[in-house]
Amino acid sequence: MHEAGDRASAEDGRRDAREDALGYRATQNREASMTAQHNQAQEKPKLNIAQLVFAAWPMALVAVGGAVGGACGGLAWAINTKIMSSKMSAPMRYGLCVLTGIAAIGLWMLAVFALTLAFPGMFAGG
Repeated sequence: MHEAGDRASAEDGRRDAREDALGYRATQNREASMTAQHNQAQEKPKLNIAQLVFAAWPMALVAVGGAVGGACGGLAWAINTKIMSSKMSAPMRYGLCVLTGIAAIGLWMLAVFALTLAFPGMFAGG
């Protein structure tokens, strides 16, 4: 009877060792997979010169709108850079960059209108 108990105990020990080894391997595989996904997420495609120029076109607002135009254009440029770095199709990226620039122009016009209402004497031509 004592011998059967030793045998069962030895089998339990082997089973525990196998489960520990399998659990350890599963944990290692999961960690390796998470590390690979993290490294892939951090890799950003570099933009070529044409993409950078196209992303920066809203900065032309600086010439027309000064500091307010530069702020609106800079915000659009930052958004366009993110858009151009995304994995969307090329027509969608370029279309969204155009729309972002148009939105920046609209924001600039809204800001100028708000400043005109807030400071009516500032824009008087005389």
